[in-house]
Amino acid sequence: MARYEFIIKNETGGGGSQNSPTAATTNSGSTQDGSHGWLGVNKQTSQGVKSAMAAVGVVSSFAFQSASNRISTTTLRTGQAEYQAKQELALRGAKWGMGILTSAATGLFVSGGNPLGAVAGALVGVAHTAISMQQAANVVQMERSAESIGIELSNIRAGSLGDRHGRGGIT
Repeated sequence: MARYEFIIKNETGGGGSQNSPTAATTNSGSTQDGSHGWLGVNKQTSQGVKSAMAAVGVVSSFAFQSASNRISTTTLRTGQAEYQAKQELALRGAKWGMGILTSAATGLFVSGGNPLGAVAGALVGVAHTAISMQQAANVVQMERSAESIGIELSNIRAGSLGDRHGRGGIT
């Protein structure tokens, strides 16, 4: 049976040197002193932007939660269901707008301050918002269809196959 031995040596210079046995990584935006990170963005600026975006995310989450709770009890407090629906639509619009702004800010940050990155981020946010709106519209349409079918089935059970003008029942 053959026996193999592997010897790994670090011959890069003294034992306490800063050299690494792994290959150095290159980044077109980085500098030798390490003051700039990914895509040449200053590390302090990068950390500040990350902190600000995290803070905005937390604060907006609590604000939207509080507003949503207040809005969801409008009908119970005032009896105005239409006013509650208008408030819910306004809150949903604010959430969508905040999502677009966050996407634009993220695009600006990721692109290293390039305005085209902000535009790309905003387009992603708009696409996400459009998809959300379409899905909400589909849910409303399904609810209307289910309600119409339920009403017609109730009419059949009650004995009226059609409306008062003699038109047929379920089509």
